[in-house]
Amino acid sequence: MNNNKFFSKNSYINRVVIICWAIINSALSLAYIAEFIQKTRTIFDLFIIIIGLWGGWCFGYLVYKNNTATDKVKYILAIGFGIMYFYLIITSVSPTAFAFVFPLIAVSTIFMDPKLFLSMGIGLTIVNIIDVIYTYSYLNKTSPTDTAVYKTQLSAVILISIFSYIGTKVLKNINSNQIENIEHEKEKSEDLLSEIIERTDVITSNINDLENQSAVLKEKSNYVKETMETIFEGTKNSSESVQIQLTMTHQVNDKVESSFEMVNKINNGFHETKNKASTGMKIMENLNQSAQDTNSSSETVNQSINILTEKMSDVYKIVELINSIANQTKLLSLNASIELAVGM
Repeated sequence: MNNNKFFSKNSYINRVVIICWAIINSALSLAYIAEFIQKTRTIFDLFIIIIGLWGGWCFGYLVYKNNTATDKVKYILAIGFGIMYFYLIITSVSPTAFAFVFPLIAVSTIFMDPKLFLSMGIGLTIVNIIDVIYTYSYLNKTSPTDTAVYKTQLSAVILISIFSYIGTKVLKNINSNQIENIEHEKEKSEDLLSEIIERTDVITSNINDLENQSAVLKEKSNYVKETMETIFEGTKNSSESVQIQLTMTHQVNDKVESSFEMVNKINNGFHETKNKASTGMKIMENLNQSAQDTNSSSETVNQSINILTEKMSDVYKIVELINSIANQTKLLSLNASIELAVGM
């Protein structure tokens, strides 16, 4: 990503420089055409200027088209325009020809390359010194006005070279600091983004855990619900069973009480029958004793006594049978009570 941004930046700078270079060449070409029309320049001078200016520009443009982000464009501009600048100030009759360097310096500022400006400044200063020496010695322009122009020319070139170098270096440092700040902020943003992503992952993991725990709790809740429903149904059934058992117990108790009442009645009847039988036996004994004492028994009385004796024997059997039934009833009642106690 950084390379793409750097590539776009260099491409944009080179494109602007190529356009500005073409504008400067066009202005100089028009100026020399005007001088040619005024017959202050020969056709040879015009041809050299046009070829020199646009030849360097065409070469720089071809290099730019081959690689828009190349660093060679600025060096081609500096060398090509520097050569033409030297030719211009040497062949020009205008004392202000040295000012042609100012557009070159202004355009070169875009590169923000202190080393390039230092080289250009040294080169331009040497070229202007050579021009001053050539004009002063060879052309013999030694008037005070010419001397003032020489001082102005050298001072302007040297000062603009120095300040351009300083300004470019300061701008480069500012740009570097800004880039460092941007990189630092970028790193902080990346760290913050990484931290946010990590925390997001942690939160997502916690949410997933909560969802899993919620699902487990839901399953357990459903299981507890089903269990409670089962217990409720079982409790309900147990309650109904207990109610039925209580009802049956009351019924058994009623039956046991009824059995006890019947047994008591039977026992009372048995005692009454036994008492009556004892009384009858005593009477029979008295009758027998009376019969023995009087020796006046008749056959009919004896038969009646025998019949009565037989019936009394039957009564004793009936009494014993009733007593046996009473004992069995007591056992049944006792067993029923034990079973009831065990069932509860």
